[in-house]
Amino acid sequence: MSTRPFTEQDCIGFLTYGRFHAPAAFVYGMMCRLTGKPYFDNQIRLSCYSELPLFFLKYGVKIAHPYGITLSVDRMGAACHIGQNVTIGANLRNARYDSGTAGQKPRLGNLVMVYAGAVISGRIEIGDQTIVAANAVVTKDIPGNSIVYGLNQVKSFERHHYRYLAHVLYHAAKLRKMVPGLIFQNDGMYVDEVWANKQNSILQDLIHKCGD
Repeated sequence: MSTRPFTEQDCIGFLTYGRFHAPAAFVYGMMCRLTGKPYFDNQIRLSCYSELPLFFLKYGVKIAHPYGITLSVDRMGAACHIGQNVTIGANLRNARYDSGTAGQKPRLGNLVMVYAGAVISGRIEIGDQTIVAANAVVTKDIPGNSIVYGLNQVKSFERHHYRYLAHVLYHAAKLRKMVPGLIFQNDGMYVDEVWANKQNSILQDLIHKCGD
């Protein structure tokens, strides 16, 4: 995997670093709060606990319903999807009593779809293009291109599972809601250049596999 640090140049087309963006976002947020309209920045700050930067939560991962979410990871790959009431974090089983949680948290690959209520815990790896079913409990490594459900139960994809992943990646690649290849690891944001260059071909492959 070829990665490089994320820079402002990667934000072309995303309203994030302009001179007037911060004050405009603040005023818009206040207006939303006064009128009772949902505003993602407010929702994610008030309803979730996350160690990931707000920019990544908005442009690196798809969070459709930001409620009751805990995100504490060593790595989160590109184009992931996180549902409501999901908990991802360390379990400290392999940690020293006097150490922190770095290195003890999950590492998610690219295009991992985590449905509502799932728990992913510990020093584990979730492979690329994986679906974590609703209310699943995951405490062991999961290979890519598979679905995990219940307590660490794993099975191969069926056709409709490819459709789910195609849906997520379509919104990332075609509707340009997410920065291509943006990942979070080592407490910082990076770009997975290989994934960014391949995501359109991966999308076409998923569409072909689901038969649409």
